[in-house]
Amino acid sequence: MRETRFRVWDNYNKCIDYDFSVGEFNTLNIELENMQEAFILMQYSGIKDKQGKEIYEGDVVQIAGYGPMLIEFPFTDLYTQDDPTDIGVILGNIYENQELLRKQYE
Repeated sequence: MRETRFRVWDNYNKCIDYDFSVGEFNTLNIELENMQEAFILMQYSGIKDKQGKEIYEGDVVQIAGYGPMLIEFPFTDLYTQDDPTDIGVILGNIYENQELLRKQYE
């Protein structure tokens, strides 16, 4: 079973601010509900890229045969890869580099 973890994009400071487990999430959930515009939750996919970096929602990952792919929950595109080596490196995430999102759909 994969570990359920999250990280948070902080809209005010424009950075990834926090990485926490599902137990910690339950504690923080009340605070985050009141700050939905301030923070964006990104769930961990349970999969790492070619370099061993954890892949989260909002990441753009190079996928062999497809090119750059935006990772979104429920992570079906990652889980259905025929060959795990098709998952390349994380190119960035759409919060730190919105240009990645535009390039994906060109």
